[in-house]
Amino acid sequence: MALELNFHPAVEKTKQHPILFVHGMAHGAWAWEENFVPYFNKQGYDCYTLSLRAHGNSTGKENLRWSSIKDYGQDFEWALSQIKHKPICFGHSMGGFIIQKYLLKHDDLPAMIGVASVPHTGMWRGALNLLRKYPWQFLVANLRLDTIPFSSSFEIVKAMCLTPKADDELVRSIQSRLQSESYRAFLDLVLLNHHKAQKLKTPLLFLHSKVDVVLFENEMKKSAEKFGADFFTLEDVGHDMMLDANWKKAATRISNWLIEKQL
Repeated sequence: MALELNFHPAVEKTKQHPILFVHGMAHGAWAWEENFVPYFNKQGYDCYTLSLRAHGNSTGKENLRWSSIKDYGQDFEWALSQIKHKPICFGHSMGGFIIQKYLLKHDDLPAMIGVASVPHTGMWRGALNLLRKYPWQFLVANLRLDTIPFSSSFEIVKAMCLTPKADDELVRSIQSRLQSESYRAFLDLVLLNHHKAQKLKTPLLFLHSKVDVVLFENEMKKSAEKFGADFFTLEDVGHDMMLDANWKKAATRISNWLIEKQL
């Protein structure tokens, strides 16, 4: 299997640790490369973007449906092995959940930033919310064992990824690049493969979107407390913080936190 791991050198390298970006459900390395990578390159960080198996330009699409969170964790560990110095890791949504599992075993990263990261208790409430709001798409997705009905809907992509005021052109741009997600990984996140949180020595920042329709502030805040993470809620940035029109507010918050941690 060949995984996509893209290297983006800093404009002028001034930071000791590189950054590794791990995407969420139905996304790929591309999700970080438009806004966050150039921003943090200018901050002096070398950056790497990973596409998990069957995502982006990685191979394995024929086995996507039954790829598990455990499989994705192996992809993440492979990416770590390819980078000379342990990186600061950014995990969006499912990506943050994957990095949590790694840290519970190893706890050896310079820092981890959960960008609207799925909490350790999973996203069962989010799944119920999708069922309530979009029952037809939810039914079709479960009958087909495929998440594509969600990303095929302009309305759902806007609600799940961005803010209610998002520009239609931006919604369509993101929608055109979304793909199917593993049905097994979806089940893992909802109920099959949760984990127990504990205090970690790795510095952690968890960011939450106030308008998120899948992840809820009280659950994410409790998860942050159990991990010993700093927690911050952004009022006007969508779940896809790195792609939202207000992405720079999230990037600035992260940059300031990294400066505080002397990273």
